[in-house]
Amino acid sequence: MELKQLEFFAAVCDRGSFNQAAECLYTTQPNVSKVINSLEQELGRKLFERTSRGIRITPYGQTVREYAGIILHNAGLINSMADRNQGKKFTLSTYPSNMISRMLTEFYSELGDEYVLEHQEGEMEAICDRVAAGISEIGIVYVAQKQLKTFGHILYHKKLRFEPLAEREACVYVGPNHPDTGTTASISPNCRR
Repeated sequence: MELKQLEFFAAVCDRGSFNQAAECLYTTQPNVSKVINSLEQELGRKLFERTSRGIRITPYGQTVREYAGIILHNAGLINSMADRNQGKKFTLSTYPSNMISRMLTEFYSELGDEYVLEHQEGEMEAICDRVAAGISEIGIVYVAQKQLKTFGHILYHKKLRFEPLAEREACVYVGPNHPDTGTTASISPNCRR
């Protein structure tokens, strides 16, 4: 079994037709049919029922689809870990932030010829997963005080360590139409504009 077969199979499942799968794979419908037939022969069972109205995935095909999705996902992760710049790759996972994006742009402007910078954004759990799996070298998260216990539990199970960089009070910006402000906007006292 080859990844190509699973990729073609997943495309047919997603598109619901051999023709549409061929279009998204930049190949021909006969080639897609050939690859799917080869996979079915290798597995010894039909993945699709061919009808006059098109194709329908079989129950066995549905099971294979779930496993194929996991395999293709993991193959993508392994591929993303490839060292394409002889050890000069810096990987970082962070919460979505314009400030971090600006800092990374400056970093890349200064060291872009020396390093490949890979940045992924996500929620706290996804960031922890990427760091624990070795996909990202560093993860940057913002954790509210009331989340620390849960966050510590996640880190413990993933065998990660958290180094707080700073503690800040939450900044709340209230717009001019908020009922408590009247006609002027107010800003929490500890926030800078």
